[in-house]
Amino acid sequence: MLIFYRDYTSIETARLGFLNLGPKLTNLNQPFTKLTTLYLQHNKIESLAPDCFTSMPSLKFLALQNNLIADIGLTLAYLNDLEFLDITNNKIKEIDIEEGLPSSLMFLKLRGNLFSTN
Repeated sequence: MLIFYRDYTSIETARLGFLNLGPKLTNLNQPFTKLTTLYLQHNKIESLAPDCFTSMPSLKFLALQNNLIADIGLTLAYLNDLEFLDITNNKIKEIDIEEGLPSSLMFLKLRGNLFSTN
C-alpha cells in the first residue's frame, strides 16, 4: 500500500523496497529536504539517473541492495551527508572511491558485486 503525502518536505524515512521501480531510477521531482533514510532494495533497478537523489540533500542512509545496478558513476558524489551505503548484490564492476562517493561516507557495503582483482 502506498500512502501519498501533500507535504513531502516532512518525510524523514521512506521504505520503498520490493516495488519494482526499475529499470531506471530517475529524479522523484519532490522536495524531500528532510529525508535522511531511504530503502530501495529489491526493485530491479538497473541504472541511476545522474540527478535521481538531488531532491534529497539530507540523505544519510541509502539501501540499494539486491538490485541490478551496474554503475553508480557520480550519482552519489554530491550527497554530502551520506554516511551509510548498502549496494550489496548488484552488478557493479568498479567504483571510483575518490570521485564517486561522498567524503562523509562511514559505512559501505559492497559484497556480492562483480568486482575483479587484477
